[in-house]
Amino acid sequence: MGVDWEELERVISDLVVAFVRKVRAEHPGERLYAAAISEFYAESGGRILSPMISVASEEWLASKARTVDETEARRWDAADWPWHFDPTESGNVWVGEVEEQATADNGQNWDRIYDHYLRTVAYACARARETLVADESVHPDFLVVPLDEEFALVPLALSPSQIATHFEFLLSS
Repeated sequence: MGVDWEELERVISDLVVAFVRKVRAEHPGERLYAAAISEFYAESGGRILSPMISVASEEWLASKARTVDETEARRWDAADWPWHFDPTESGNVWVGEVEEQATADNGQNWDRIYDHYLRTVAYACARARETLVADESVHPDFLVVPLDEEFALVPLALSPSQIATHFEFLLSS
């Protein structure tokens, strides 16, 4: 039996939504600008670890960055953001199911399954943003972004106008 990709997308989206709502409740005066799924780690043909869910606010960014260049450098560096959630801490085992499927049959399908997993994470980001904006948990400009090292997943989760506004460098590549 394979991974239930639709269920996995729902689970990941729900984790992001719950964490953003938690941060919102704990920091009501902060204007949250984004959540990210980042810190992806996988060993080709082997281990796949759970990524981190992070949230940042404009107030936090303004307190850390002193120049425009520094602001832009920190804006999408989720590892540096103030609020983090490691899904494994909640006993969540979804990434284990992906790893199990990917490493079955001596990992013959590892690349295909890992790629499907990454796409599912990106789709979960779009779904989480839709939920959070629809119920007014966040400002309409709030983003939920899958931040892999190459930014390859960003276009799967954001609209072309969001990419042009926040990740303009992706348009030139």
